[in-house]
Amino acid sequence: MLGYDAKDAEEFVHISKFVELIHPRDRKKATTALENYLQGNTDDYQIDYRMKTKSGNYKKFFDRGKIVGNKDGQIAVAGFAMDLSSAELVPTT
Repeated sequence: MLGYDAKDAEEFVHISKFVELIHPRDRKKATTALENYLQGNTDDYQIDYRMKTKSGNYKKFFDRGKIVGNKDGQIAVAGFAMDLSSAELVPTT
């Protein structure tokens, strides 16, 4: 969705690489939402933010995730990110 290939994706195994791609104006909101979830302050993690593509443009995403494992301090998270930047708005009436 961001234009990175499999070799690029090898660098995204740690959250710090992910955070670097979040738009600077959305970074605090996104990291605060994640921290609140990981600390147990919220029941779930969901947020919308913009992320930088490989070409340098930004796309808007909706992200939702859950902790699926925690072993020896290593947290495993599963979730999904939906690309909202190309979503077509359809009237509900």
